Order: sequence, then C-alpha cells, then structure tokens
Amino acid sequence: MRILLVDDDSAAAAVLRAALVGEGHQVDVAGSALEAQELVDGLSYSVVILDLSLPDQSGLSMLRDLRQRQDVPVIIVSGVVELDAKLNSLSAGADDYVTKPFHLREVIARIEAVVRRADRGDTELLSAGSLTLDVKRGTLRICDVPIHITPTEFAILEQLLRCKGRLVIKENLAGNIHGSADERSLRLLSVFISQLRRKLASAGEDPIQTVWGQGYIVRATSGDRLKAAA
Repeated sequence: MRILLVDDDSAAAAVLRAALVGEGHQVDVAGSALEAQELVDGLSYSVVILDLSLPDQSGLSMLRDLRQRQDVPVIIVSGVVELDAKLNSLSAGADDYVTKPFHLREVIARIEAVVRRADRGDTELLSAGSLTLDVKRGTLRICDVPIHITPTEFAILEQLLRCKGRLVIKENLAGNIHGSADERSLRLLSVFISQLRRKLASAGEDPIQTVWGQGYIVRATSGDRLKAAA
C-alpha cells in the first residue's frame, strides 16, 4: 500500500518509514502541512499518518482540511498524551490515535487494521429504514442522499446493521473495532458512536439505540431489508 507520513521530526519519520518500507509498503514523507497537501492532491494513499505538531499548520487543522477533500483513513501519531487531544482528533475525523513513544509493531498493526476497515470487498447492501450502507463501495445514503462518515464509523455501523434486531455487547464491538475491550477502547468507541449518531440524526435517520451498561442495537422494522447488490 502507499502511505503518507506527515511529521516534521525527520529522525522519527525516518525510523517509522524504514519499518513500513520493510513491510513492503511505499512511503512518502512530508515535513509540513503544505507539502502533505500537495502530495494528497496529486497521489492516492491507503492511509495517512499525521503528527499533531507541524511547523506551518496544526495537525488538527490539517486533519479537518483533509476530511473536506477525501475519505482516506488517518492515524494520528503524537507525543500529546492528554485525553482531550485524543478525543478532539477523533471528533475531527481521525480513525485512530497512537501516542509517542510507540512500538513499531503496534503502529504497523494499527495501520493494517484501519486499512482493512476501509478496504471492503463485500457485495451486500445493509439497510435500516431509509438508511442504506453499500459495503462494497464504502458509501452511506439516507433517503438516497450520500452521507459522509469516516472508515471507523462505517465499520461500527456495518457491524450493528449485520446484527440488526440483536443487542451488540459494547465490549465485543470495541474488540472488533479497536482490537481491545479495555477502558480506553470503550471510551473511544463511545466517542465514535456519538459522532456517528449525530451525523445520522442530522440526515434524518438514526436507527441506533443505546442499551445502557450493555451495548447497542439497531431495531428491525417491517420496511428494513438486507439484500445482495446487483
């Protein structure tokens, strides 16, 4: 896969780039937001790894700009460990957040997990009311109007729709999405669910219900359908 690494710390970027190249990936490195934006405009990336501290623009601001352009998965890799920074990044559209210092194997595993969630080969349409999730194309429509959601939000909605009418235990959902059901993963899941539900409600169709202390459920209705795409 082709990866864009955005970090003004050339030494740290070189170490991570070497590890990713060793895994067989093609890696471009940008030391500024401007350089990164020029690369994104001209090339197609499977994932962007973004540091929050850049010399010409905050990483959070660049993330918001990037989300206006395309749906490429973004992983924040930063030395900022405060919870607010993590939550703000996820709210702005990041798919994961890794704090420095980190183990190279962990970052590689997180990259592969995020890309797997974004790269779907299923041929089903999953529906709830006026909401339709096209798993093959990675798109969401409500009342036939396209709705933008991040790859992680897409993965959550897909899992809930596949279990429509049944309670999805939050620990199981967190484990499937983040690879862990610890307290941090559960809090991140709650953030993603809140973001997703706000987007769905704004578009007029939020089929997700919270079962407090247990998990989430998408209620089945007589008009719902699960069908194979033509």
